Amino acid sequence: MTTSKLRTTKTKRSSKAIKAKGLEIDVQSADIIGIDTPALVVNLFRGVKKPGGVTGAVDKALGGVITQLIKDGEIKGGAGETTLIHTLGKIRPRRVLVAGL
Repeated sequence: MTTSKLRTTKTKRSSKAIKAKGLEIDVQSADIIGIDTPALVVNLFRGVKKPGGVTGAVDKALGGVITQLIKDGEIKGGAGETTLIHTLGKIRPRRVLVAGL
């Protein structure tokens, strides 16, 4: 797992996707656990002990790994903090990026 500070860049928005320096972000409405993507981004606010919403659904599907990393102090949910989790085939996305807000 990797934890780092988020870097921001200026981007141009289109109706279908956001592109920045070779990175394309596609926003979809779908079953979050079943999306075929290299990386899925979920959010976490500072002080949250047990994630809810989409982050909670991903945590549950991963067997509580996000909750355990919060307990271990590995994830704090601070603004700009990111933690990359490899899913090891437990869900279709190959990695989950937890972004602190």
